[in-house]
Amino acid sequence: MAPSIGGRALKGSRISRFLASRRARGWALVLLAATAFGTAAAMQMHWGRRDRLLTVTIAASRDDWPRRDGLASLTKLAAAQGLVVASQETLGSAEALEGVEAGIMDLAIIPGGIDFTRYKNIREVTSLHIQPLHLLVRHELAADVATHLGALKGKSVDLGGGSDSATYWLARDVLKFAGLRLDAGDYVAVEHREESNGVRPRARPDAVFVATTLPSPLVTRLVKQGQYRLVPLPFHDAFALQAMSETPQTGEQLTPTNERTLVIRKEHIPDAVIPAFTYAADPAEPPEPLHTLGMTMLLIANKNVDPIIVERVLEVLFHTRYARLIRPPLDVRRLEEPPEIPWHAGAIAYLEHGKPILTGQLLSVLGQWVTVLGPLVGGLLFVRQWFKQRFRFASEKSFETYIAKVSRLERTAMDLWDSGPVQISELERLERELGRLKVEALARFARGEMEGVNMMTNFLTHVSDARDHLGRLAARRQRAVSLEQTVAQAPEPPMDSADDSHSLDGDRHAGKSG
Repeated sequence: MAPSIGGRALKGSRISRFLASRRARGWALVLLAATAFGTAAAMQMHWGRRDRLLTVTIAASRDDWPRRDGLASLTKLAAAQGLVVASQETLGSAEALEGVEAGIMDLAIIPGGIDFTRYKNIREVTSLHIQPLHLLVRHELAADVATHLGALKGKSVDLGGGSDSATYWLARDVLKFAGLRLDAGDYVAVEHREESNGVRPRARPDAVFVATTLPSPLVTRLVKQGQYRLVPLPFHDAFALQAMSETPQTGEQLTPTNERTLVIRKEHIPDAVIPAFTYAADPAEPPEPLHTLGMTMLLIANKNVDPIIVERVLEVLFHTRYARLIRPPLDVRRLEEPPEIPWHAGAIAYLEHGKPILTGQLLSVLGQWVTVLGPLVGGLLFVRQWFKQRFRFASEKSFETYIAKVSRLERTAMDLWDSGPVQISELERLERELGRLKVEALARFARGEMEGVNMMTNFLTHVSDARDHLGRLAARRQRAVSLEQTVAQAPEPPMDSADDSHSLDGDRHAGKSG
């Protein structure tokens, strides 16, 4: 009998496990290749979308010439980024909001400080700059109005355009703060238009509200040609405090009732400063920095606008010369300020692209997780090691059990040999039992129920020694049986020959005696 340690059972087990591991590796490689292919396809589609020519529609106010000029600069710079900006003319902020809300227009630049709660489809892209609210008063009234706004009672006031404009509603709230109400007839609202070609209207009002970018060509003409003077509005803090005692409402009851109404949120109206000498140097206008209220300009978008378009627009705003055309210059940190309305998904994605992978906040969160997970992982590793040791101990005990069984077989064979002639069939039974123990142990080892290559080697060596011992006993017993059979089969000597020899010996003895 060949006392091979491997045997067919062990060799087959190793081959099956090798083939199984190769199949697992093959499927893992297939899965990895499919994942890589899918990732490459997704990246190709993503960058293909980023590289293609995109078109976006943006609202353009008909009467706001500074904003239209800024939009023209934005359009030229966007073309270099693969973005075609098509402007669509609107009467004012209200129409622009309704257009973006309905998805007719993609983007719009509108003043902030408005109640946006009824616009469910509008999202903020970024804040831009602050437009100061200019209050210009005819020079003969300037001193009185600068002392108290109540001096405008009974006067004609241009509220900054029609009811479509946010300036109109902010101007009404400013006069209401001073105790002058339009619905009570405290002043007369007129719509003053200064044509872009410089043509003056026949009659100019006593006061004009204008919210515009500095410096404003319209304000310059009113100061130099119309003899208007700027009047400060230095009550920003007191004006903002009014928001605490007010609830969003539709404003004063107006006629007609179908006009667009914009509710001003005073808490979002910032303080603004018009620098000295902005509109004239001699005499200075204003002669010193003039505090007034302002309106933060917001770039808004419909929530369904492709985030790639929004990201590309932000790239133009923050990383071209357009950022330096605005004072103060645009900076990507504007996206970290609290928004007046929820952020657009494209703005969030753009901000995430520029963030470092490891930030202080992320490190803080990771530290907290490490504090919590460290002991937990350590405990799990301890439990795992404990179970592993338990399993290893059980495996060793199993091997020890099989080794003990093999030893008992050897002891049984030796006892049978020592007690007298042993039957070869009994030795063959013990050898079959030894083979059964070997096959059973190898099967459990292949199934993973027992571990330890060294223990298996020792077990197989012990089985091989026991098999050799049984083989030697069987061979010795076989030789003894053969010898017994040979002796038993040998012929006995004939009886007459013996008698003759005995008689001859007697004759010889008798002759010697005689």
